[in-house]
Amino acid sequence: MTDLDRSQLRMLADEMHDRFGDVGYDALAVVPIMWAGWECDSFAVLVRLPDAKHEIVFPDGTGMSGQTSEQLLESRIREYERVTQLTRVFLDRLKAERAFAIIDGAPDVPPEPGDEVLE
Repeated sequence: MTDLDRSQLRMLADEMHDRFGDVGYDALAVVPIMWAGWECDSFAVLVRLPDAKHEIVFPDGTGMSGQTSEQLLESRIREYERVTQLTRVFLDRLKAERAFAIIDGAPDVPPEPGDEVLE
């Protein structure tokens, strides 16, 4: 079983019923789905149906028309990678700005612990 809380399990049961009717299923894995600008993220569940078919289910109804579940997840991965790179560039900029401020002797930026202050 997966690490779904009670409300997530209920959402999954409702979505399974809506999509497949009254069938048994095994929830095999769960993955968070993050969205920039949304007030809440969602999740996807890999399920195995009684006929041994495997499906990806978005219990909260998340989806993008015109995309398969796999395509949606691949697009999310590309977005995560893009945002991760932007965040790394952002943090590198912070480090560079701090280093420049220390070298430049800018009085308004205190040195970080371990930084050498050139005199």
